[in-house]
Amino acid sequence: MNHFWRDAFARVSAAAALVGTVVAGSVIGVLVTEAETGLWGILIQAVGAGVCSFVLFSAIIASVNTLHLMGNLARFGLSSADASLSVRSTRTLTVPLVHGLREHRIVESSLRNLGQLNGVSLETKHADDGKASAVCAGLQGGNVLLELAISRGADCYEVSIEVRPESSWKKLNGGASWTASELAASAVLRSAGE
Repeated sequence: MNHFWRDAFARVSAAAALVGTVVAGSVIGVLVTEAETGLWGILIQAVGAGVCSFVLFSAIIASVNTLHLMGNLARFGLSSADASLSVRSTRTLTVPLVHGLREHRIVESSLRNLGQLNGVSLETKHADDGKASAVCAGLQGGNVLLELAISRGADCYEVSIEVRPESSWKKLNGGASWTASELAASAVLRSAGE
């Protein structure tokens, strides 16, 4: 978990630096109008307030994202060893060919298995001919858009899983993308074995 928290802290540092700068500027403005301390005293207090704001803002955002990940891990029984902070998760699986099993059946079964997980709701946006996109809701950290694509190779199925936040502006989502990717991969493997 420590690596996840550190990565989240680092990722939010640019926004936190902006917050710290605004706080420092505000402190300078207030202290200059009061004119009770000298210039060096004003600068020291402003820098101190800015640094404290930077650290506090970064620590709170990193902690919230780590708590979201821990909640998802506990809820779905996943391991934190491979947990990723990235809001875009792409992975490829190979699934052995099964006689009589078609790509669209794997997609349908995978979506059904994923939607049956406790607390996860799935809204399919598009599904046909071995491809599907769906919104996966119920994960801590926010909704994610899941895209599955399955193609048949010579002796196996190639499965592509891409997950990203439903809101394109998100830079952190508490590992929801990684969690959805792990759950989707497990659902695909179960579907191929059915």
